[in-house]
Amino acid sequence: MLQLACAVAIICVVREQLAIFTSVSTTVGGGIFVDYYCLAATPAWQGTCEYAYALASTSIFFCFILSLMQCLTMDCCGMGRVLEAVFDGLMAMWWTAGTVTLAVRAHEANGLGLRKEAARNAVVALSAISAFMFWALLVTNAVLIKRLGKAYKATRLQMQQHTTAHYPPAIPLGTYPQPQGHPTGPVGAPAGPSPTPATGKKDVENAL
Repeated sequence: MLQLACAVAIICVVREQLAIFTSVSTTVGGGIFVDYYCLAATPAWQGTCEYAYALASTSIFFCFILSLMQCLTMDCCGMGRVLEAVFDGLMAMWWTAGTVTLAVRAHEANGLGLRKEAARNAVVALSAISAFMFWALLVTNAVLIKRLGKAYKATRLQMQQHTTAHYPPAIPLGTYPQPQGHPTGPVGAPAGPSPTPATGKKDVENAL
């Protein structure tokens, strides 16, 4: 990825061009005194080189974590695109803030005429490229997520229509028509009340 290459390049430029270590031999005791200063900003901002290191290394670390997570969880169980969009948004804001910070401090150093102006401008440019790439990835993933959502809805609608056409809905219980001519009695029996058994002498005579 281009943004990872930019992060590595920032670390290399700061280490080789802007972080200056000097050693001075002392007359007392024959010791050596090591001095350090950062040309990425004015002497008032000597921590700018460490800030550039943190800016780039944090991006590299979380890119590695995201890639590892997607590999181990099979694209985060289908949610990899959404996770990438969230990550790209956070990294875009991270690099945008870093670019503004480095640009302001480099502008102050260039105004004072400090050496290594080209290296300072290169660090700012690489940081701006990283921020632009993350913003572009965020927009791309957002568009893809929207298209995938529309495609999923269209596919689901087609499946519902196919199921309805080939498998009509079942008739609910209790809605089957009753047999004709036997609205109340059992099938094969005449309609009307069922005969009652004869009870008593008079009923027996009447039955005979």
